[in-house]
Amino acid sequence: MERKRHRFLPSATDLRLDGDEMTADADHGDAGHFSRTYNPSRSADDVRSGCMTPSPRLEVTDVRRLVGGSYGGLRVSLTGEGITARGLLTGEFGGQPLVGVVRRPDRPGDLVGTFWAGVYLASERFRRSLIDLVASGWFTTPVLVEGVQSRLWLLSISGRCGPLFGVGGDPYPSGPDVGTFIDPARWDGADFFMADNNNSIHVVGSTAERIHELRLSNVVLESAGLEPIRSK
Repeated sequence: MERKRHRFLPSATDLRLDGDEMTADADHGDAGHFSRTYNPSRSADDVRSGCMTPSPRLEVTDVRRLVGGSYGGLRVSLTGEGITARGLLTGEFGGQPLVGVVRRPDRPGDLVGTFWAGVYLASERFRRSLIDLVASGWFTTPVLVEGVQSRLWLLSISGRCGPLFGVGGDPYPSGPDVGTFIDPARWDGADFFMADNNNSIHVVGSTAERIHELRLSNVVLESAGLEPIRSK
C-alpha cells in the first residue's frame, strides 16, 4: 500500500521514532524531507509487529554514552535562529530547516561532530541501522550541508530518565555522595535517553552492544559511569 505524504515541518510535538517509518516532504526536495518512525508506547501492537519488548528494568551500570570516536574528521557547524544544543537534542528548534556549514573538511563518518557537546549528525547508514534494530527513543531531522554529498541527519533524543544526581548533576537527595547517579524508576523504557539536566546521549547496554557489532565508523559507546540511586 502506498504511504500518504503530507506537508509539514518537524516540531517538538512530532512523532517519536521507533517501529514503522513515516515520511513527509515539505518542499518536494531533499532539504525538506523529514522522516521519523513512530512508536509512542511500545504497546502490544508493537510486539506483534516485531518491535523489541521493553526491558523489565534498567541495568544502570551497563548504560553507555554515545560519543564521536575522534576529534579529527568532518565537523559541521549548525546555523539557525535561536538554536541551542538542548533544543537540537530535544528537537525543539522551531521547525526551521537546518543548515550545516563545514568547518573542518574531511570524509564523513557515521557520526559527525558539531561544535556543541553531545550534538551529532548521523549518516544514513547509522540511521538505517537504528531503524533495523528497532531501537527506541530517538528521531532524526535532515540537515543540508553544502559540499557534502552524503545525507546527514541531526540525531535528537526523546527518551528520558529524570535528572542526574551527584557529579555533573543535581545534589544527591540524601546528602553528599561520590559518583553520578540516576533513579532507574524515572527511566521511560527507551533505548536512547537523556537526563533532564545533562546533554549526554545515553544508550541501554544491550542496545549499545548490538550497535557496536555493526562496526560503524566514528561511533563509540563508552561506559557512562552511572550508578543507581541508593536508599540510605
